[in-house]
Amino acid sequence: MNSSFSISEIFKDSFHFFGKNWVKILLAQLIGLALSFVLVFILFFGSIALNINFFENPTLSVQLIASMLITFVLFVVTVAYINAGLLNFYIHLVNGDATVSPKVIFKTRVKILLNYLVLGVLLILIFLGGFILLIIPAIIFMLMYSLSQMYVIDQKMGPISALKKSAQVTKGHKFEIFLICLLMIGMSLLVGLVGTVGVIMSTFFLQPIFMIIFISIYKKLDAAYMAKNGGASTPVPQPAMHTEKVTDLEIQPTEITAPAKETETSTEEK
Repeated sequence: MNSSFSISEIFKDSFHFFGKNWVKILLAQLIGLALSFVLVFILFFGSIALNINFFENPTLSVQLIASMLITFVLFVVTVAYINAGLLNFYIHLVNGDATVSPKVIFKTRVKILLNYLVLGVLLILIFLGGFILLIIPAIIFMLMYSLSQMYVIDQKMGPISALKKSAQVTKGHKFEIFLICLLMIGMSLLVGLVGTVGVIMSTFFLQPIFMIIFISIYKKLDAAYMAKNGGASTPVPQPAMHTEKVTDLEIQPTEITAPAKETETSTEEK
């Protein structure tokens, strides 16, 4: 199997990276957790208010449904905003940006957020289609498109381009990614046995580690793909045509240059 990375090295480097940047990572996770709590708080009390109004005036069913839909949309957009911001922060951190801070979480552009949302909807539809066919296609789709979110956030790709690129770079590496996912599930199950402490460990340790691992996979596979196919997949006909024209222009003056006349003159003088 053509391997572009070692699973043991991925885990080792990710744990080491977490140890070197744990302060920034902890702060970013706290911000994400605080935003999530605020969101849940607003939605919880908002739903209570809607239920009270409904029981007081049952004719408000249309308004209630509309309010619930708006609340659901706001919930999805806010969750996507938090997740996209955290992913952007971790990508900057793994890329070696020493100046990055958790403020990056709040700097996701509208276009990128929309692409992230559309990608999320497409992934849900793809996975549902895979489960309908049988569970194995769903797993294959999950592995194939596991890096698509990185391409939307890091390389500003559209959702379709990100899906295609993820499928290209993960070709021949799905089994490795599958083994990594199994190890992640095993770690999550072990931590979950600890109870409340496990929840804290999962939020502030496992989630960042898993995100760093997948960003590392994305960087390694993308670099390997570009090194193997980048030159061949980037034709340059325009520069070649331009060079030919310049060459013609350089040859034409040479054919009518003065040295030929000077040669004739010097022959006559002799």
